[in-house]
Amino acid sequence: MPFPGHRPVRCVGVLCLLIVGFSLAGCGAAVEPILPTVRPTLTPSITPIPSATRIEPTGVPSPTKIIPPTPTFGASPTPLLGFAPSPLPYTPTLEGGGIVGGTVRINYFTADALTTQPGSTITLAWSLEGVKMGTIFREVAEGERDQSWVVPGTGTLQVTIPQTAKIEVRFTLLAGSESSPLTQTLSVALACPDGTLPDPVMGCASAPPSGAILPGLVAQQPFQRGLMLWVQSQNRIYVLYEGGEWTSFPDQFREGDAESDPGITPPEGVLQPIRGFGLVWRTQPNVRDRLGWALGTEYAYQTTMEGNASQEGVMTITENTGRVIAIHAGGGWLRR
Repeated sequence: MPFPGHRPVRCVGVLCLLIVGFSLAGCGAAVEPILPTVRPTLTPSITPIPSATRIEPTGVPSPTKIIPPTPTFGASPTPLLGFAPSPLPYTPTLEGGGIVGGTVRINYFTADALTTQPGSTITLAWSLEGVKMGTIFREVAEGERDQSWVVPGTGTLQVTIPQTAKIEVRFTLLAGSESSPLTQTLSVALACPDGTLPDPVMGCASAPPSGAILPGLVAQQPFQRGLMLWVQSQNRIYVLYEGGEWTSFPDQFREGDAESDPGITPPEGVLQPIRGFGLVWRTQPNVRDRLGWALGTEYAYQTTMEGNASQEGVMTITENTGRVIAIHAGGGWLRR
């Protein structure tokens, strides 16, 4: 029986060797394929690196294209820079025209006509910068404002020239505040009816005078700051002040009236006027203060006259010296 028991052992040994051999062979076959399998799996894991590299370049151009338009000083940024200061001045000027940070500016102030006639209508145009409101004043005489308008920062305004205006009318545009104003003045000359510009003193004295040339009796008296004229044909006294202004009054002196005021004592070298001249000098407001004292006695002379300045047109009186006094009904007077 020993042989049967020994054979199985050989078989088992052989089988074991075969199994071990196959096992080793199987292990060798299994190990070698695993190594290449792992390497390929590592290779794709590196693939994200190029993909990340692709994302990086694509991200660089996108901000490059977005950023330049923002700082570019082209069409869109220019208005932003131009209008940026506006809200600052506008806020505090809602209740006034105050200067804010010195940004107030008058861009222009003009009219559609710089020469016109009394009674006509002109259009003013203006533009302010740095304030929301402004004020326009009209001056019919030096320093004498007769009307004003509160206006927006930019606009136009139609204004009628007064019929009583002479020589010129001035318009002043005021921006800012009364304590720190910014002004610009515009002058509109008033033409005479014949289209000529007026004389600075006489106005439209160059216009053709009205009325016939007539002889007449005139009385005259010189004063410290002007003279007086009495025109017999009009029974009127003209007071001519230095500087070109004049006024007139009806002669209300009657024979039998007091010729002078004994309570008035003139200084040495000057006189108190008497009769009709004295009555106007004593009783009419401001005449005495503006004319001063008489420098000599009144004297009368026959002469030629034309027109009536108390009504219209130009009145001319030839003095006994040969010079001519011209008095314009709507303006001043002068001696030619």
